[in-house]
Parts: sequence; structure tokens; C-alpha cells
Amino acid sequence: MQQGAPFDIVIIDDDVLHARHLTRIATAYHLGTHHLGSSQIDPRGDALERAPMAQLAIIKSDDDTELVRQITLLHPDMTTIVLKDGSQAADVLACVRAGARDVLPADLSNPEALARLKRHFGQCRPGGSSRSGDRAGPAPSTRFGLAGASVAMTQITDTIERLGNSDTTTLIEGPTGVGKELVALALHNHGRRAGGPLIAVNCGATPDDLLEGEFFGYEKGAFSGAVNSYPGKLALADGGTLFLDEIGELSMAGQVKLLRALEAKQCYRLGGRKAHDFNIRIVAATNRRLEDEVAAGRFRSDLFYRIAVARIKVPKLRDRPADIAPLAQHFLHQIAAATGTTPPQLAECAIAALEAHDWPGNARELRNAIEVALINPEQGTL
Repeated sequence: MQQGAPFDIVIIDDDVLHARHLTRIATAYHLGTHHLGSSQIDPRGDALERAPMAQLAIIKSDDDTELVRQITLLHPDMTTIVLKDGSQAADVLACVRAGARDVLPADLSNPEALARLKRHFGQCRPGGSSRSGDRAGPAPSTRFGLAGASVAMTQITDTIERLGNSDTTTLIEGPTGVGKELVALALHNHGRRAGGPLIAVNCGATPDDLLEGEFFGYEKGAFSGAVNSYPGKLALADGGTLFLDEIGELSMAGQVKLLRALEAKQCYRLGGRKAHDFNIRIVAATNRRLEDEVAAGRFRSDLFYRIAVARIKVPKLRDRPADIAPLAQHFLHQIAAATGTTPPQLAECAIAALEAHDWPGNARELRNAIEVALINPEQGTL
């Protein structure tokens, strides 16, 4: 590949067949890849001279920690993913602390590993590093990556700015689909822990019998099927942010265990005898009114006061109509970039129709409507 040619992903992997498998997955997302063997790179020197052209680096190498450290130092905007065979907790933590966004099993037949890898691919913009001149007009301006012109959005971004240099535990409140996870991402990316990992846990999707292992980790042999040790989400988030999504759905048993760990700032892994310390910022989100959950006895008051130190409320989209047109333009550019097309301009009649709609599904519904209209014009017009 010639210097300056566009690609989206750098794959560092001595296993050619494994690298080809990664390339096939990336191709399904319209992402260009460039494969390098570790012998082509001096991890102690100028690692990846082509890296500024890429959005994502995937590393499967014995030198993974040093490569991650070099890439993070040289190209802090690049997302780095490490694939490891039979990794130990200490190895995973070393990679995360060096700057890796995620550490996955190298075996891509592992459903969880494959799903997480695909999530990272889905966040890449095809040709994102080289297609700056093929758009019809500039993308709409955003603040902290959040599009909108309403008073509510201004208050949200002002709060993010105020909280940027603190570790204040923050609760993000709002109905499903308003973009609470994007607010959490903005808090992390524009805070002093931006150089650390952002680890998310969907509290409503984790069964009680798996909750302790998911949060706190487990040692090899702790239970049937624990063939490797796992550090847990609290340890993986060390030095960064732990995002507790839909914390209102956490069971009472889970609330007790989480509260104890957060107050002590340490936890025991399943099967372990040594306490592990962690240093994290907590950002939580909920679509429920937690004061009502506390009053009904479904949510612990001590945990509520522990996570609701600062609060950001994201209203329904219909309550902030000034955000509809900027969001629609933002989604147009996002989706057009992902499909390699030129985003059209929104006509005045289209904006009027969008602003007249109630949007019960909030910003998520708006994005879906824009995607349908852009990709399948016979089903919708702009």
C-alpha cells in the first residue's frame, strides 16, 4: 500500500489467516484494512508510520502492550483493540492502562468477542480519514459531539463543560432513545479521564447470577466454565469511566454489591482472596424516575444519593423542537458517510414535516427515519 492511500483499520497480526478473517468482517462494514506483521514494526521505534490515516488499530502480537503504548502516544485519536489468546487479568489490565480501548479473545468464534468487535467496526466511518471533500456542504456544528440548538441542549453542554475537570459522579436521566449514552461519552471524552478507558455495563441486561462476575471479575477455576481469569468491569475501567447504563433496572442484590464496592473503592473477584483497588469515575443513566423507585422500595436510597451527585436531564425530543433540524442534519451526514454517499440538503418542507411529528421514539426514531429516507427513498423523501 502506498503512503497516503486511504484505509480505516490497521491489523497487526502474524497469523495471515486470522488477519484475513478480520478483513472479511471489516469489509462487511465497508471498511478498508491494511495488514502488517509484527516483524514489519519496531514497537520501540516509530510504530505504524501509516497510522495517522487509520481510525482503528487491531493488535494481535506478543508486543501488544508496547505497541498500544506507542500508538496511543503517537496517535491519541486512534482507537486500539487488542486480541489475546488465554489472557490473564494482569495482561488485560496492562493493555488497558497502556491505552487500549478494549481487549478481546483472539478466538473470533467466541460470540461475545465477535459482537464487541463488530460494535467497534460499526462506530468507524468508512473512508473517514480521507473523504473530506466529497460532501454537499459542511456537517452541522456540534458541541461535545452533541447536535442541537435548544435551551435544554445548551444547558446539557454547559453542564458537561462545568464537570469536565472533576470526577463528580453523574446521573443522566431521560426517556429511552434521547441519547443518554452520547452524553456519557461526551462527559468522558471531555473530562480529565479522557485518556483512560470508558467501560459500559448494561445493568438491565446482566442476570443476577452473572452480575458479580461481570462487575468484579473472577479467577480461573472459580466456577464451572471459568477457564480463564477475568478482571471485571470495575478493574477494566480503572483510570477511566464506568458507565452504568439503565441503573434503575439493577436488582436489589446487585445494588447492595455495587454500593459496597463503590464506597470501599475495592472488590474481591469470584474465587479470589485478595482485594483489588480501582480508581474510576461513575456515570450512570436511567429512563426511570429514581426518586419514585426509592419511594416504592425498588431502589436503595443510599445508592441513589451515591450516584446522583450531579444530574443531567435529557428531555423528550418533542419537548425541544429546536433540536430536530440540527439532529436530522447530523444524522444525514453520519449515515451518508457510512454508506459512501453524498448527504442531501434538507428542504424546508422536510424540516417542517419533521418538526410537526411527535417522535415518541425520540432521537433514535428520528435517526431511523432519516436512514430509511436516505437509503430507501421510495419509502420516504427528504
